[in-house]
Amino acid sequence: MLKYRCFVSALAAWSLVFSSIVMLPALAGEIRYLAPIADSYVDSEWPDRNSEWMDGNRATSLWVSYRVPWDESIAFLMFDLSPVPSEASITSARLRLCTTGEAGAYVSVHYCSNNEWTEEGITYNNMPPFSQTPIDSVNVTSPITWYEWNVTNTVQSTLQSDGKKLTLVLRSAEGPAQFESRNSPWFDGEHRPQLVVVYEAPPTSDSTPQIIMFIVIIAAVSGTGLSYVLLKRMKHKPKQHTPPLGREVSHKSKREHTKGQYFSDEEQGWSNEANSGVDLKVPESQS
Repeated sequence: MLKYRCFVSALAAWSLVFSSIVMLPALAGEIRYLAPIADSYVDSEWPDRNSEWMDGNRATSLWVSYRVPWDESIAFLMFDLSPVPSEASITSARLRLCTTGEAGAYVSVHYCSNNEWTEEGITYNNMPPFSQTPIDSVNVTSPITWYEWNVTNTVQSTLQSDGKKLTLVLRSAEGPAQFESRNSPWFDGEHRPQLVVVYEAPPTSDSTPQIIMFIVIIAAVSGTGLSYVLLKRMKHKPKQHTPPLGREVSHKSKREHTKGQYFSDEEQGWSNEANSGVDLKVPESQS
């Protein structure tokens, strides 16, 4: 039983070390759900009109469409990247939007270097220029459905250039699509746009993880060492020999018995003849 306990103790100690080595890097990963600080869309049909206040009401959706040859709607979203450290290594970054009632467009996302536009001031005629090369494209086909665009490299390059704001532009190659905006009241706001950033935090001067790791390793090694000592002692533990019933053994004989040595009957002060036909003397402790 003791062998089993020692083995379990050693196994548990080294399992703890292994799990700590595996889990500590994973704990360094961070995730941020960033909401846009501004979003709006522009429409070529009303080139000088701001779409944020349509008919006196704040817009709750973003239109993206392209209808040849007379109409194009383009959406702009601006994000604040301050919660993500500029030295972070970006694992993934995804722009997520949820469609509303209309979906049937091939929508691409583009990078815009200008972050000076505002929700209530942007129009089709004064919109900032943006890259014509798409970062990613998605076929939007279903209403009330989440769609994602991969913008990992764009977020990483923006942070490396010390940029704290990022503008992304949505454009349709064909057909219309409507998305929930940051002002959407539907579904308690759960369908509003998101920029989901997963990254590895940069190294810090905090040595707490290293100290914890050191303590865990010492504890594991100590536990294994103790288990080894216990097994060693158990293996070399001398066996105790009990003298035969009815035979008086001298103090010397008992001491020699514990050493694993045996003496003749004459050396122990008795013989077979002496005990022939005679009742054996039973020690008081055994009577």
